[in-house]
Amino acid sequence: MSVEIQLSDMKHEKNNDNSTEALDELYRHLHLYQERLGTVVDLAADFYWETDTNHCLTYYWSRDAGSSEHHQDPLRLLGKKHRELGEMPSGNEADWNEHLLLRETRQPFSGFLHKYIHPELGLRYVRLSGKPVFNDNGEFTGYCGVARDVTEEVESERLLQLETHVLRYISDKESVNDAIRGAMQMICESQYWEAGSFWEVDEKAGVLRYKAGWASQENEIVARIMSQAKDFHFERGEGLPGWVWETGNMLHVADIKNDSRMGTTEITDLTGWNAAFLFPVMLEGKFLGVLDFYAPSIPEPTGRLLQVIRMLGIEIGHYYQRALTMEQLRESEARFRSLTELSSDWYWEQDGEFRFTRFEGRGKAMIDFMRREYIGKRSWDIDDERSNPENMATNALRIYMENHEPFRDVILYRKIDADQGRYVSVSGEPVYDERGNFCGYRGVARDVTEQKQAEEKIQYLATHDTLTGLPNRALFSQLLNYSIETARRYDRGFAVLFLDLDGFKRINDTLGHHAGDRLLVEVSERISNGLRDSDVLARMGGDEFVILAQEACEKEQIDRVANNVLAAVRKPVVIQNQECRVTVSIGICIYPEDAQDEDTILKQADTAMYMAKQKGKNNHHYSSP
Repeated sequence: MSVEIQLSDMKHEKNNDNSTEALDELYRHLHLYQERLGTVVDLAADFYWETDTNHCLTYYWSRDAGSSEHHQDPLRLLGKKHRELGEMPSGNEADWNEHLLLRETRQPFSGFLHKYIHPELGLRYVRLSGKPVFNDNGEFTGYCGVARDVTEEVESERLLQLETHVLRYISDKESVNDAIRGAMQMICESQYWEAGSFWEVDEKAGVLRYKAGWASQENEIVARIMSQAKDFHFERGEGLPGWVWETGNMLHVADIKNDSRMGTTEITDLTGWNAAFLFPVMLEGKFLGVLDFYAPSIPEPTGRLLQVIRMLGIEIGHYYQRALTMEQLRESEARFRSLTELSSDWYWEQDGEFRFTRFEGRGKAMIDFMRREYIGKRSWDIDDERSNPENMATNALRIYMENHEPFRDVILYRKIDADQGRYVSVSGEPVYDERGNFCGYRGVARDVTEQKQAEEKIQYLATHDTLTGLPNRALFSQLLNYSIETARRYDRGFAVLFLDLDGFKRINDTLGHHAGDRLLVEVSERISNGLRDSDVLARMGGDEFVILAQEACEKEQIDRVANNVLAAVRKPVVIQNQECRVTVSIGICIYPEDAQDEDTILKQADTAMYMAKQKGKNNHHYSSP
């Protein structure tokens, strides 16, 4: 029975029988109507509402009407419009105007997303649906509809977007300061925080120093505070950042005025930033710095936000370390460029057919070699150009020349003799005669072999463990994600084996870190020698390793890999004239049966490894739900 039919029945009874029995029947219908309405609200939405022709609330029903968990007392809401309740569109003003146009033209609407500020819970998101109501004469009397609180859904989506945008942003930035400042801005604007900064560890001085920051307020006071921060530092345990450095833990302070670690309340007094949230930036157990955020009020981060913050801390750490390495590389390049530009470069000329006609410059042996081997030839005619796969730049150089365009710093590979090759940076410009006819090229070249080798070394160090030479966590992450994509595309399986050495700490503590390092190198070599060519061994840090067993989804295959590792590790190792023995506990996760994404695969394998330790160590254990 529809609501309209029930109401019609009630009106009929009231008009024809005002007796107590009829009134009881009326209340019975009303109670039944309320029960059914409550059931609809419970099953379909969080709220049911009605408005008059002016869009003011005339009726309001919710699961928890009157409680502070979802909304305020419904009696206090009646007679008010949505914007009078603190509500606003979640999008821009155009979205709100489009919604109002639907209402003004008496059109139904569905899934309109808007937000409001709850006095206790803060920002909330609601998805609203409604339809116009007309009386028997066809006159518009208002709207009725339902709404659902979708705060968790929207926040989860916003945090996912935040995670994606921050990672994309910092990956495009070359400047560490610009990347961190932009990341601070994105995080603050997403969470409605007012300021954020990064304090980096100065290892030589043993203090935290201000690196970069961002603030939403652009006034003289904030500018002065940010400027003074550049000359300030924290020792370990000093202030809020120093506390995070000392403990390695995240820190939430709801009232920094009354927190003894602040030392001074000047910042709070001047800005109104009464709350703080700080978390450490670490990479493979190394503390890099502290990110801190301030606002008048910051709820304690929980759930998905904490996950995103932890992930961002790790990724910012990765970027920060890479960026520092790249800055060092750029500084090295700048010094190298200055030295080479001050020295004599090789000078060369070509005719209108791009054949070398002249070489001059420093280094008699090099000049004699180029004159003997290259005169009369074009760059793309030289044998070592075609045979070396790294000389893809030759094709680009040919396009420049055939289009008569200038070019700078094109890197080419040249073999000086049978055993030696050099990288050469070539720059050139076209030459025209007095009538404007093209007649060839002229330019300079310089030896950049050391620079190129430094780049390759830095790239290697960024993706490999310095002690064992194995792939590190960053490179393994790339390989694992590539394996997931490939396995999904071709319907294959693989296994990830998480390894942790048993007894390593005892050897490390008794014989010293040097002995521990030698043991790790020996164990990694033994494990590598026992793996298949398709398998990948990486060091995650400390005494933890991980194996990516490609195209191995049958337990019989995986058992062979695990047993080979167990046998290789438990053989004794002689260090400092002492026979040392360790074993290994192995946790195994199989794709796709146990997990389908990187984080879950590693988490499942890690958990299974701890189960192997609980079983007595020196064994392997499979992950299971």
